[in-house]
Amino acid sequence: MKKRKLTPKQLRNQKIMEDANYRAKGILADDELRKEAQVRLNVTRNKLYHALIEEHFAATKQAD
Repeated sequence: MKKRKLTPKQLRNQKIMEDANYRAKGILADDELRKEAQVRLNVTRNKLYHALIEEHFAATKQAD
């Protein structure tokens, strides 16, 4: 798999996912930010990570 050739779109999505993962983990680590995100996204705590990832992807697509 190391020799695989990713398309530009795959590379872009990989970068967005890395950014989203970093951001989501940062929010989950801080109690205050986690509570604010939970209220904003209206999800339970166990679904918060996935909702944060979706939010980041949606925001990135709107910016393009």
